[in-house]
Amino acid sequence: MRLTQDAKTYIAGVLFGIYYASALPDVTMLVVEQPGLMGICNQVRTYSVYGIYLLAAYTLITGFLDSRGDGILTWVKRHLPFLAALAVCACVKVSTGDMLPLKIVLFMAAVHKTDLKKIFMILLGVHIVFTLLVFAAFRAGMITDVIVPRKNGAIRHSLGFIYPLDLHGHYLSMVFMYMYIRAEKFGIRDALLVNALSALLFIATNARTDLAVILLASLVLAAVNRIGLKKIGTCAAGICAAAYTLALSVTPFILTAVYDPENAFMARLNRMLTGRLAIQHRVIRETGYPLFGRVMEWIGWGAYDGTDRPDYNFIDCTFLKDTVDFGILFEILFIIGMIALFVYLLKKEDLPSVVIMAFFLLSCTIEYHTVLTYMYPILLLLNNVLIYEGKEIT
Repeated sequence: MRLTQDAKTYIAGVLFGIYYASALPDVTMLVVEQPGLMGICNQVRTYSVYGIYLLAAYTLITGFLDSRGDGILTWVKRHLPFLAALAVCACVKVSTGDMLPLKIVLFMAAVHKTDLKKIFMILLGVHIVFTLLVFAAFRAGMITDVIVPRKNGAIRHSLGFIYPLDLHGHYLSMVFMYMYIRAEKFGIRDALLVNALSALLFIATNARTDLAVILLASLVLAAVNRIGLKKIGTCAAGICAAAYTLALSVTPFILTAVYDPENAFMARLNRMLTGRLAIQHRVIRETGYPLFGRVMEWIGWGAYDGTDRPDYNFIDCTFLKDTVDFGILFEILFIIGMIALFVYLLKKEDLPSVVIMAFFLLSCTIEYHTVLTYMYPILLLLNNVLIYEGKEIT
C-alpha cells in the first residue's frame, strides 16, 4: 500500500514531533537535575527514532520499486548523493561510534516527498510549548538558572536552559521555522514580532550573534517580499551562492591555521570573537583534521558559570567542530550539499528558503548549530538534494 503525500506528511510530523519533544530536554538543566525524567525521554526518543527509520526505509523501497522499469542503475543514480552521504556517515559510526550523522541522513530520507511546511508547523508548536514549560519550571524553582558573567560586566542568564546561548539559539531555530512557514507572507509585522521577542531574550542571554542574525535575516526576508522579488538569474545566483558558502566555510579554517597571538590584528580579532580563534587553534593543532572524525571530550560551559575553566576546549564554529567530530569528508559533503541546496532552491524560485539558509550558514561560522537536530530542524531542507526525482539533477 502506497502512502499519499498527506499521509506520509502526517506520519512524519507525528514521529518528528515526538522525537523533538523527547530530545529538547537535552538543552536544559533537566539533563543535570532530573536524571529520572531524562531516562524516560531517552526511551521515548529511541522509539520515535525507530519509527523514523521505518519511514526512511519506506522512502527507499518505494523509490526502488518505482525505478524497476528503468533499471537498478537509475535508482542508484537518483540516490547517489544519499548513498555517498550514507557511506561516509557509516564510516564515521565505525571510526567514532557516533550514530548522529547516520541518523540525520536517514531523517532526510524519512521526510522526502513530504510537505515540510506542515511538518515545521508541528515542530514549531512543539518548540513553543516546550519553551513555555521550561520557563514555567524555572519560575517554579524546579530547575536552576545558569548565570555566566561576561568580561565586560554583562550578566547572562539561561532561564532554565543549560547555557544562555542555548536559550537564544533555540529561539533562532524557531525563528527560522517561522520564516519558512510564512515564506512569501513574511512581512514587516512578522519581523517586528520576532525581533521584539529576540530583544527580550537578549536582556537575559546577551547572545549578540543570535540577536544580529535574527535581525538581519528577518529584515532581508521582509524586504525581499516587500520588493516582490520572485526570480533572479539562476546561473549567476548559483555562482554567488557557491562563493558565499565557500567563503563562510573555508575562512574559519584559514584563520585558525594562520592565528598568531603575537600578531596585533589577530589578537584583536580573537578578542572580538571572545577567544574563539585561540581555542580553535589550540584544539586543531592537537587533533588535526581526521578523515572520519575523532572521539573528543568537549569541555564547555553548559551548566557551569564560566568564571574559571582552564580546560575549556569547546569549538563554537560549526564547520571546524563538525570536522573534528565527523571528519573532513563529512564536512566536504556538507559544504557541497549546501551549495547544491542553494542551486535547487534558486531553480525552484524559493527565495525565502535561500534567505533562511544563507543566514543559517552565517550563524554557523561563530556558533554551533548543524547536527544539534533537536534544535535546528531547518537542516531537513537538505533532503531535496540527497534524493532527486526523474531527470531533475542539481
